[in-house]
Amino acid sequence: MKHKITLSNKRPSEYFESNSAFKSVIITKIKYSDQKDIPNLSFNWLHGPFGAIFSIPISETYANQQDKFDLIKMAKSFDEPFKGPFNRLDIKPENNFKKNSSEITFEIELK
Repeated sequence: MKHKITLSNKRPSEYFESNSAFKSVIITKIKYSDQKDIPNLSFNWLHGPFGAIFSIPISETYANQQDKFDLIKMAKSFDEPFKGPFNRLDIKPENNFKKNSSEITFEIELK
């Protein structure tokens, strides 16, 4: 299922939970409203009763180079690889936007 997400200082995060593990998480169409106000996006995978976390930061530079990418495939190639399966995902900018009018939009498809 695809979702269009808009994050701003007023709505700083988006949370997804599934009854089963995510097999793929596809991100497309990342766009910042102000190219001078571009905090990294942080994708935080949560697992277990104590909330074990695996975090993936995505910079605006990387996002502009990629038309579409699968976060799970990307996470498996990290120095500390993704140890899934995780079934909860919290998405938010790493820092607040400098301007309250700034925002980021993107599409996410969870499978």
